[in-house]
Parts: sequence; structure tokens; C-alpha cells
Amino acid sequence: MRKKSLLLIVALLFSLSNVFAQESNSVDQLSKETPLKLVGRFGDCSVRVFRYKGTDSLVLCIGMLDDLNGNVNLKYLRVEPKDWASFESKMAVVDEKFSKWSETARKENVKNFRKVVPVDFENIVGKFGLGLSQGYYEMPLYAVFEVNENGKSILRLVDNEDYDSARSLLSFYSPQEFHYLYELIRFDNASARFLKMESRVKALEQAEKDRDAKFD
Repeated sequence: MRKKSLLLIVALLFSLSNVFAQESNSVDQLSKETPLKLVGRFGDCSVRVFRYKGTDSLVLCIGMLDDLNGNVNLKYLRVEPKDWASFESKMAVVDEKFSKWSETARKENVKNFRKVVPVDFENIVGKFGLGLSQGYYEMPLYAVFEVNENGKSILRLVDNEDYDSARSLLSFYSPQEFHYLYELIRFDNASARFLKMESRVKALEQAEKDRDAKFD
């Protein structure tokens, strides 16, 4: 039974990776019309990257609401170029702890438990941009590990230690879900996908120009 469950999980992860890889290789409308280039999706949210003020520096945007047509409410967690390495490092720690603590909670039959982990840089809570259509503002960020009354492990990203779960920025209901996001936001992965998407957009724009030129 345990072996069968493991095989199902592996198959699910493989299936998800194929779906997300396919989507991140396609040019959606938002990638065509704005600097925000799609590098991957998780659930109904997206991870996008854009160049900071026309430079080679890249800004990471972890979207909260998105759809397959590229419509987004422009509300997203924004990580500045100078903070990306520290953010990735901290997310690696959270990724490891979520997996370890979930297994511990399962083995020990833990229920109704919560632990807050600040997403900090050198023991200072990191300040992240929460993007809105009118701009963005800085906020602290915390990872909250909790086990509900049914023994289900959940990880939430929130902007307040005393948070309301209904107002979580992002929620993950398994270590596999969070690990997938972590792989998406790693700089090496995200920047490579960004450059590929940017190249595809430029190729499409050139193809349209070449087509239009034939009708001059």
C-alpha cells in the first residue's frame, strides 16, 4: 500500500511538471503585452519575472491570482534583485523544514499546532513588495507551519505574525506543492525561463513585423 501511494505521488509530480513546463514555454497575453514574462504556474497563480528599469537585473513576482489566459489582478509578492539570493536561501530552509515537520507531525499524530518562521535576512525580517495595480508597498513576510484539527500539515506565507488564515498571501497543502514553487523561484531556473520567454516574445514580434511588411 505504501509503495503504491509513493508511485501515485511520483506520477502526480511528473504530471504536474509536464503541465507547468508546457505552460511556461507558451507565450501568454500578459507576457506579450507587458514586461512581466511568465516563467511558471502553480495552481491558479503564476511566477513572473521582469527587468528592473531596463537593466539586466531581474525582479521576481510571485503572483497570487492568475488564469491560463494571462489575466492577472497585478497583486503579487515582489522580490527585488538585491534580495533574490537571500530570499531563495530562506525559501530553501522553509522547504526543508516543511517536509521534515510534516513527516514528524504525521508520525507523532500532532494536531492543532502552529509555528511561525520569519523570512529574514541576517536575523532582520525581510521587507518584500506586495504589488498592486497602483504600485506596491513593502511588508514583512513570515512562513507559518500549522497542523489543523484533522492532522493536515499546511504552510502559509503571511505578512503578519498574528495572521488570519483567511487572509494568507499563499497557502500550500503539502510539501510537494511548496517544493514545486521553490524550484520555480530559484534564480537559475527562473532566469533561464525568463530569457527563453523573452526570446519567444521577440521572435513573435519580429514575425508580425515581417508579415505586416509584406502588405506595405
